[in-house]
This record gives sequence, structure tokens and C-alpha cells, in this order.
Amino acid sequence: MVQLLKAPDSSGEHFAAKRLGTAFTIEPMGRKGFIRKRERDHTDRLMAERALEKARTTMVDGDYDVIVLDEINVAVRLNLVSMENVLDLMAAKPEHLDLVLTGRDAHPDICARADEVFEMVNIKHHFDGGVMAIRGIE
Repeated sequence: MVQLLKAPDSSGEHFAAKRLGTAFTIEPMGRKGFIRKRERDHTDRLMAERALEKARTTMVDGDYDVIVLDEINVAVRLNLVSMENVLDLMAAKPEHLDLVLTGRDAHPDICARADEVFEMVNIKHHFDGGVMAIRGIE
């Protein structure tokens, strides 16, 4: 998993990955904190571009069957990486590889190129009632 917009040891995925050992690797390539709480800047763009390049290199190396680009759709929406670069990455994907793109508000062109598209919809969540993240869940 190559994570955009997330710093090391800052989300539940990092803690889960540690328990999985070598069966799952995670590359957090963002800064700590939420962009919506601060202005995005050149550092965020540079980190997102590096994450996309890391994903491309990893994909070409052929060591993995699945690569997850965590929050890539958000990075596209925030103009941290170009949609064209993501579409190019998708087009270069080897046949044996599953490429998973996550994040809200996937661009219609990315959805059109994808083999499968899923959308999770919040019906009810404890955060809506003012309860912050629960340790071990989020």
C-alpha cells in the first residue's frame, strides 16, 4: 500500500500492517494532519507526486500482486497529482496486477477506466454525534 496524505504511524492501517508482518507492506508518503484543517501547499504536492512515482516503480518491479493507492482520489480532487498521471499509471498496469485506488469523489474518467468501482456510503457513524476516533477502529 502506498499512502498519500498520511504520515507514518498515523492511521489504523499502519497498526494493522504491523500485525500482518511481511505479508503486507505500507509506505506512508504524506505529512501528519488533515489537509482540510490546513492549506495544502507545495510540500503536499511534492509528497503526493513522490507517492505516485513510488507506486509506478513498485508496479514495474513486479514484486506484488496487489498495489493499493490509498487516498489517491482525494489527492486528484485536491490537485496534488494530475488525473492524467493516474490514468497513465492505470494504463501501464501489468495484466497480473490488481491496482486499487481509494478515496472519496473519484473522477468520472478514473471510474470509466477502472474494472470495478465501489462507493461506501455513511448511513450512521459515531463521529456524526461528536464522538472522535475510537482506538482500534479508526
